[in-house]
Amino acid sequence: MSAHVDAVGSTNAELALFFSAKGAAANRHWVTAGEQTLGRARRERNWVSPPGNLYASLCLDVTGVPDENLAIMPLAIGTAVQKCVAALTSGNTHLKWPNDVLIDNAKCCGLLLERHVHAASGASGLIVGIGLNVVSHPADTPYPATHLKEHGYTGDLVTVFYNLAINADEVVRDLGSPGFVSKVRRQWISAAKGIGGPIAVHLANETMSGIFDTLDDQGRLQLRLADGAIKTITAGDVFFN
Repeated sequence: MSAHVDAVGSTNAELALFFSAKGAAANRHWVTAGEQTLGRARRERNWVSPPGNLYASLCLDVTGVPDENLAIMPLAIGTAVQKCVAALTSGNTHLKWPNDVLIDNAKCCGLLLERHVHAASGASGLIVGIGLNVVSHPADTPYPATHLKEHGYTGDLVTVFYNLAINADEVVRDLGSPGFVSKVRRQWISAAKGIGGPIAVHLANETMSGIFDTLDDQGRLQLRLADGAIKTITAGDVFFN
């Protein structure tokens, strides 16, 4: 099911209210908006949300889903968006850890995943927010940005949404299965940019440089330092050298 609003503070916040009222019945429910006035990104950053781009959130009932499966969900959703973008544009699409989608080495998408617990039933919900640049992108961003229409897309937002929804459904249909993590890791690595090459990772209080070695079995970045030691990175911003 899906619902559309012309304008909203954020689609994640709107869907969180729906989950608080419906609990597990909100599973697989989408909310889309023409624009957001309070769009948010990872690490409490603002997400610029003018009309013409896609702003969508998906609610998933994740009650009983293993913690390791939930931990890799940011990468899983990233693979769904990458497949959607690859199908709609003529550019080269890749994934930048943990879940940025690139077209010709410029970022076109932001994701924000948030956990919620239903007060009455105890059901566990995961709300997946997706902001996809379709007709415009912000300037002066820390990492180069772009939008779909700069790379051959000539369709409308409805087409983008349905393509995204189909790919997201394919990813999450086996969310609770034992093989979910290995499947996501394999798919993510196959579309990744930078594995085996030099990168810089901006952390909260420092920047670390090294070789992007691989992902571990929890989807964490393995950074090989100059002395050969491996540093496990759980959160940070990746820049290619």
